[in-house]
Amino acid sequence: MPVTAKLFLALMMAGLTVEIAQFFFYAYVASLNDDATVAAYSTWLAPFREFGLGLLLYGVVLALATIARALDFQFSRVRELIIAGR
Repeated sequence: MPVTAKLFLALMMAGLTVEIAQFFFYAYVASLNDDATVAAYSTWLAPFREFGLGLLLYGVVLALATIARALDFQFSRVRELIIAGR
């Protein structure tokens, strides 16, 4: 398995874990009554959400790179079969 495919799996799992965690943190913040505490949590929850989204998107980019690499190999192999006849 290519390294990009392994990294894709790891990044997608990490991104999903971060997104699930931030969902529960948002649910916890929604239950708070103190405005100062809500503001304090909200200052780091938005970047935390964006970090999770970044992990997911980077995983998608690595998946596309893996697909491109596999298609490149298949194209070169088919071309070799046509040209060399083997």
